[in-house]
Amino acid sequence: MKNTAADKTARRERAMLCLGLVFFCNPVLGLVDVLPDVIGALLVFFALTRYAYTGEKFENARRVSLWLVVAEAVKLAATVPVTSGGGSSDVLAATSVSVTVEAVFFVLFFRAFFAACDEIAALRDLPRTFGRVSPASFITYIFLAVRFAANMIPQLYALAEVDLLHPEAGEKADRLQDLLATRPVITAALLAAALIVGAVAAVRLWKLGSALVSEAAPFAAGKYTEDYASNPEKQLFKRIRYSVVLFCAAQVFTLDLPFDNKRVLPIAAAFVCFFICALLLKKAVPCGKAHIYSASAAVLAAAFELYRHFFAVPDPVALYETPLAVAAVCAAFAAAVSVAGMLALKDLLGAYGVIAARLSVRFPHAAVYTLWCLNAAVWAFQTALPYFSTWLTLPRVLLIAALCFFTFRAAGDIIYFSRERLDFVIPILSEPEHRGEEE
Repeated sequence: MKNTAADKTARRERAMLCLGLVFFCNPVLGLVDVLPDVIGALLVFFALTRYAYTGEKFENARRVSLWLVVAEAVKLAATVPVTSGGGSSDVLAATSVSVTVEAVFFVLFFRAFFAACDEIAALRDLPRTFGRVSPASFITYIFLAVRFAANMIPQLYALAEVDLLHPEAGEKADRLQDLLATRPVITAALLAAALIVGAVAAVRLWKLGSALVSEAAPFAAGKYTEDYASNPEKQLFKRIRYSVVLFCAAQVFTLDLPFDNKRVLPIAAAFVCFFICALLLKKAVPCGKAHIYSASAAVLAAAFELYRHFFAVPDPVALYETPLAVAAVCAAFAAAVSVAGMLALKDLLGAYGVIAARLSVRFPHAAVYTLWCLNAAVWAFQTALPYFSTWLTLPRVLLIAALCFFTFRAAGDIIYFSRERLDFVIPILSEPEHRGEEE
């Protein structure tokens, strides 16, 4: 029973890694992703935490998985208008670009991941892992090619359909109709290929992930403990850096502007970023109840979007058709989201203020909080009463621009000076009780 904790950690890593890899192998037809890849990328990123200390290649694979999280989040935001019913050529072109970027990051991640598995299997004599890398890599690259085709070809059909409806289609109409007639056959073939190849790739990757964790977990745990214990300032710097970057990303997501009557850069993602920031900073500085407020704001924002999708009138011009009860519920949701977000931001800014003070860096606490609260108030009014959306868009863009300017500048200072003045930051971890006395 001595290794109970280690066994639990290994089982958790095995489940996260294998499930994350399987999430990548679900068939994506067009833009309908049954198992969202952003969740799979997050699972893989956290599963590779300890393995990043075993060598540079695993550290690179984990770094690429983080970029894959960003690419998948951007793709998810870009494809919401299409999957929700939007179909303009501009939106389809944007989603095509996001799908291509996603495919590039998938190739980069699996290339780094398989190279890391090969290296650790050869250096540490892991026979099961070494024997499963090659079959898994072969079928995975085939699946990525099928997946890319299954993503792109339905979009090309959608573009052809948009062109067919264009008043100036003219002579192209017959050719476009012939092309669209092949859609059922091609779609069925792509779905069958994606299902078969994806199932084989999922099995191979599951076996590889299971073998890797089973054979390399003890070595990875030892390296992780050794490196973590000997370099506490490195770990603290990573937490600060990740949290600051996520905090900056959250400001971008607060833009939450409508595009083709659909939400782009949903504000719920901003509160998810706040929640992760609070978890990252929890061991460094007291964040109050930022994690509770941010999680509540994210849930409320998601529920608000679902309510708007099913009950609110999508056309802002037809506001008078919206029942008074629906408008009142929208206003209540918007107010609740704004208040929860303000409370979460207040606690997070307090934590960043402590870090900035330790680093002797100026942090514009009042400016960021004021701009964010003004933007939240305008956002609540804009989403609750979409009739005024057009007139309120420019003020919100200006508020977000000013907010990003102050936030990004302060974030750059914190990241830069935390490299040079980590001795000021270390007491935050080691002596939290003295901070209250000093204050």
